Amino acid sequence: MPRRLMCLLALVSLATPSAGPAFAGTDPEGIVVVPVAAPDSPNLAGLGQLSLVIVSTDKVDASRIDAETVTLNGKEVGVARWQGGQPLAVVTDVDANGRSDLRLFFDKQATRVAGVLTAATKELTVSGLLPDGRTFTGSGAVTPACCSRSSSKSIWGYGVQRRPCTALAAST
Repeated sequence: MPRRLMCLLALVSLATPSAGPAFAGTDPEGIVVVPVAAPDSPNLAGLGQLSLVIVSTDKVDASRIDAETVTLNGKEVGVARWQGGQPLAVVTDVDANGRSDLRLFFDKQATRVAGVLTAATKELTVSGLLPDGRTFTGSGAVTPACCSRSSSKSIWGYGVQRRPCTALAAST
C-alpha cells in the first residue's frame, strides 16, 4: 500500500500545475491549500475506517495539525476516535521525502450517514486549522467501489469482487 500511495503522489505532482494543490499555497480567500492523498477507490461496503493523508510541504508541517479541528467535506464528520477518546491519527512519512505527514482515519459508516462517501463521490476534502490559527483545505480524487464476497468458490476460497458502484450512483 505505501508503494502504491507513493506512486500516486508522484503522478499527482507531475500532472498538477505548480499553482495547484501539489504545492501548499494560499487561495484568494487566504485559506492555505495542502496536498491530500486519498484512496483511489474506497470501499463503500462494510464497516471500518477511511484513511486520508495530509502531506507536509516546505511551507506546512502536517504533523503539527490538530486532528481535533479536521472535518471531511465541510460536514460534521470528524476524525474517528480511539477508545480513550483521542483522534485516530498517525504521524508517518508516506512519500518518503523526510517530512512527517499526518494520516487521519474517518469512520466509514459516519461518512455514509452524513452523505460524504457515496457512490457518486468524486472528491474528498479535508479542512481544519493550522497551529498558527490559519484555515487549511485539501482535496483528493476518489472513485468509490463496492466490494462484495463472491458466491462462487475459487481455488483460493471465496473471492472479493471489486466493481464500480454505477448502479448505486444512478439511484442516489
